[in-house]
Amino acid sequence: LLFRRPDIRQAEQELVASNALIGAARALFFPRISLTSLFGFASGSLGNLFAGPSRTWSFTGDVVGPIYTGGGLTAAVDQAEARRDQSLANYELVIQNAFRDVEDSLADVRHSAELRETLTRRVATLRRAVELANERYENGFSDYLEVLDTERSLFAAELQLASARGDYQRALVNLYRALGGDWTTVPPTTSSAQAA
Repeated sequence: LLFRRPDIRQAEQELVASNALIGAARALFFPRISLTSLFGFASGSLGNLFAGPSRTWSFTGDVVGPIYTGGGLTAAVDQAEARRDQSLANYELVIQNAFRDVEDSLADVRHSAELRETLTRRVATLRRAVELANERYENGFSDYLEVLDTERSLFAAELQLASARGDYQRALVNLYRALGGDWTTVPPTTSSAQAA
């Protein structure tokens, strides 16, 4: 479910992109041959590539290759690899944060459910206390102040229960969001997500 999280998918794509940059940096070590000319026509060097008396491969002046770059190409590869390592560390951090979010959300759901159940039992107890206080008042064993005090306690407990129910629903929404959200649709899979 965590692969559905947008932050994980973004970090994964950044890792894929930084991996591709390594290949691009390594490609700079190889010579480049111009196969087309400026206006999209075949270049002269392409037509003469296999020309000659023996029809063998021949290089013309359009072959450009790195002769001496002062370590620039090696530094570009090293830089791309460092970016890949940075993207990998970021990807791992995003996954750890996702697991922490889920764990925190599960703990919040568990805590709010326990609080809701406790307050539900308290409200039931106070409702019975209001009934008993009314019976005592009707039979002349206590004054009406006891009934009002018990009803006030019941009202406060009902408010706390309503708040606890809201907290429980918010905790469920946070858990849903931490797990990546929309479970009814199937997200497009990537090769790295399938491998993991």
